[in-house]
Amino acid sequence: MRILFWLRKFSSTGGIQILASRLLVALQERGHEFIVITSRTDPAQTDRAEYSGIPVHYLPFQDVSTYRDIERVVDVKRRVEEIKHNFSPALLHVFAVGRGDFFHLTSVALHALPLLVTLHGERLCSDTAFGRLARKTVRASNWITCVSQAVLAETRLRLPEVTSKSSVVYNGYEMPSCVPNLPPRPPVLLCLGRLVREKGFDVALKAFASVATRFPGMRLLIAGHGPEHCELRQQTAQLRIEGSVDFIGSVAPDHVPKLLNSVTAVLMPSRYEPFGLVALEAAAVGRPIIASRIEGLSEIVVDRQTGILVEPENSAQVSQAIELLVNHPETAMQLGHAARQRVQAVFPWKRCVDSYDALYQRLGSIGVQGDLSRASSNNKV
Repeated sequence: MRILFWLRKFSSTGGIQILASRLLVALQERGHEFIVITSRTDPAQTDRAEYSGIPVHYLPFQDVSTYRDIERVVDVKRRVEEIKHNFSPALLHVFAVGRGDFFHLTSVALHALPLLVTLHGERLCSDTAFGRLARKTVRASNWITCVSQAVLAETRLRLPEVTSKSSVVYNGYEMPSCVPNLPPRPPVLLCLGRLVREKGFDVALKAFASVATRFPGMRLLIAGHGPEHCELRQQTAQLRIEGSVDFIGSVAPDHVPKLLNSVTAVLMPSRYEPFGLVALEAAAVGRPIIASRIEGLSEIVVDRQTGILVEPENSAQVSQAIELLVNHPETAMQLGHAARQRVQAVFPWKRCVDSYDALYQRLGSIGVQGDLSRASSNNKV
């Protein structure tokens, strides 16, 4: 089946982008044919490239100036319509809503096709132009998948009319080949992800500073890049823990399991986390997670069974959890082992791929004018 895969951003970093790249390859192996339409993030980027044999078209969706120039709008719209016409897809999969959805919605009349939307926690309540566009995209869909029960509940609360055509498809994770190692001594803690305020790495630094002196040699690794990098470094200096904190930059996806396998525990004191792919990656190599009791994280981390949940913004509770795991390594190992078992049971990669494969088959076979109620009743994913 030919699928037009529409993605806000397509790169080698970021949870959504990594998941999308893995999903494309897995579904291509199932016999589906893809073209990706995504945003150009670098002015020097070519208009077209390939990923694993899949054509990728980069268009200036994220450039605000695009929407202020009628000639550019017409040109981008023409290019989208041309791709749709030449490829003749059976289905459009919007894997993360974004500004570029405008160009699909304005070409629907010329190229009608079923629409599947995957939501990763986009804030549909926003009254901005993007928020209104996101709601329009979701309403126009024939089916919506959400990456967690929390995202599904929020979506149905904001848009009750989509309740009958929405479901959860958990992000899955393919278990790495590496065998879990014993926790290192002295202990090593890890924060992994984009350096943005949502991740709460400032909370982790504050918690680490309060316990570091009691555990000589203990280190904190901060892996990732983002706009909060300078602020986090300044905080490290203010807390006088520069000698115990390492900013190691971005880590290639293929190297993440090895990094996780070298630490004692992973800190995720996030302020907002609709799912939390890092939590799956950590659990897959048997590492316990100290995480905020919020949104999707609470669906991955079972408190005192596979990790420890703390209240958001509460660095004192993070400190206490660190002390518990460091003082009782056998508890850390038990939690990590249970976390690994839970990933295998609840978040297997094959189940995720199977769910999207089934949706593709059902939605793609009925067409926009087909009996969507039949697809809705059968899609229990």
